[in-house]
Amino acid sequence: MNLQKIALRNAGAGSISNINAEQRACNASSVAGAARATGDTGPGGRQVIAGVVGAASSVTSVQVANLLRLFKIPQVSFLSTSPELSNKARFEYFMRTIPSDSHQVRAMVEIAKKLEWRYVSVIYEESNYGIKAFEDLETMLARNNICIAVKERLMRESGEPHDSTYDGLVQRLMARPRARGVIVFACEREVAALMAAVRRRGANVAFGWLGSDCWAGGAMLAAGNERALEGAIGVQLQAKPVRGFREYFLNLTVENNPRNPWFAEFWEQQFGCRYPGARAGRAGRSGRRCSGAERLASDTPLEGRLQFVGSLLTRNLADLVKKEHFILDSEYLTTLLVIVPKSLFNDWNANYEKITNMIVPRSTQLIHQDNDYGLFTVTLFKKKIIHQDNDYGLFTVTLFKKVVEEFKLHARERKFVVREFSYNEADLAAGKNEITKLVTDKKKQFGPLVRWLKVNFSECFCAWIHVKALRVFVESVLRYGLPVNFQAAVVVPARKSMKKLRDVLQQLYAHLDHSAQQGHAQASENVEIAGLGFGQSEYFPYVFYKINIDMIEKAV
Repeated sequence: MNLQKIALRNAGAGSISNINAEQRACNASSVAGAARATGDTGPGGRQVIAGVVGAASSVTSVQVANLLRLFKIPQVSFLSTSPELSNKARFEYFMRTIPSDSHQVRAMVEIAKKLEWRYVSVIYEESNYGIKAFEDLETMLARNNICIAVKERLMRESGEPHDSTYDGLVQRLMARPRARGVIVFACEREVAALMAAVRRRGANVAFGWLGSDCWAGGAMLAAGNERALEGAIGVQLQAKPVRGFREYFLNLTVENNPRNPWFAEFWEQQFGCRYPGARAGRAGRSGRRCSGAERLASDTPLEGRLQFVGSLLTRNLADLVKKEHFILDSEYLTTLLVIVPKSLFNDWNANYEKITNMIVPRSTQLIHQDNDYGLFTVTLFKKKIIHQDNDYGLFTVTLFKKVVEEFKLHARERKFVVREFSYNEADLAAGKNEITKLVTDKKKQFGPLVRWLKVNFSECFCAWIHVKALRVFVESVLRYGLPVNFQAAVVVPARKSMKKLRDVLQQLYAHLDHSAQQGHAQASENVEIAGLGFGQSEYFPYVFYKINIDMIEKAV
């Protein structure tokens, strides 16, 4: 959890807050080292943003992608799985290294068919994760002639529901005794409360549960709910350990990991102490100083889906290849790096010489592989594995220069990915030096940035509220027309009264727009990031915008 939070903060601090709407460039203070690294500068000598990595949450990625598309800036997420992000008409610059939830929805439908479930209930949480997955699930169940008995949304916007809410949900499930199969697309906390209600209602053996990846296998969920969960089936992404990462991570300390400015805060939270010289964190308030002798235990939990943070399709290849993998300074030959899925290794070895003419025979080498792909080269009359991991291999291939483009074309047809790479030892060494300089510059600029934010926050917040007011006015005119005959108001409901407020507003204003969802329309919990959101996920007969005034990140 801590690692995931660090990644999110890093993605946000290095991208969104530094975008300038006029010049599409980073703030000058944040790119002093970057400009020296590449020499690629924008107007006024400012460094143009190449791309944004993150975030983990689909909710955050949707909001960020809506902003970045205006500037044609690519975004790569390692853990955002919402099917909504697959819409290339809306998110043409968004990419991810993890499969969409649509794949696990298909898997769940196939499991339901194998279990011969023809009449099921569906429970999903009120979030982008649950709502979008349910939309796909409902469509695919209908396509496979599987009927839905009960549809229940786990409400999250109004705070933690009472036990009676979950008791009523279980009672509605029990009212459909023929629908013994229940598909649950929600996360661990909500499902744990649901299973507690199953115990209270004495329905431990009444249902067969089919769960999504967010709660399947959760330790918190299983504790005390063993009987209710007996026989449950969970769908999870195939996650294999990244070779060498656990050893690498457990040997990290604040001293030997200066490139991560949030590692000291993670250290404080992990050991409940205050690290000398680090900015005050939540765990550091106890006053106890870290001794420096603390070390991460061998059983420290790590993110199980680490493999999706980067694969051979996206990672830097400089640390994988060596000079002997290439034919250099040849007038007629060139060496290419090709990414091959692990399942196609045999196909590559059997057919790479036939992809096009003039390929040097018996010249391929596997130099590296990760969980999914292999990186291949081809070297004259030699064949050896340079590197491999659980799923992929890194190969080289040597061929005549004039057939390079033809080779790339035919390689794509066979699902082999050719990576652009030119081996130059001087450039590789310079790149490593520049990374060190950039890390140092970033640490120096962090303090001034925080001070600037403290001074200017109030002005930014006032401007944001003005924009909200303008949006309400414009949307109201567009929806209800002229002359202006409407009233805007700010409503601050109690935490647990949001659902009641929605029902009252629906009853009062349903006549204004009959195309709006009737009866059970609920607002999404997807909160805009400092006013940078575009649109909202659900439609009401009245104009509604949610304002989040709690700017302090809360622990999950």
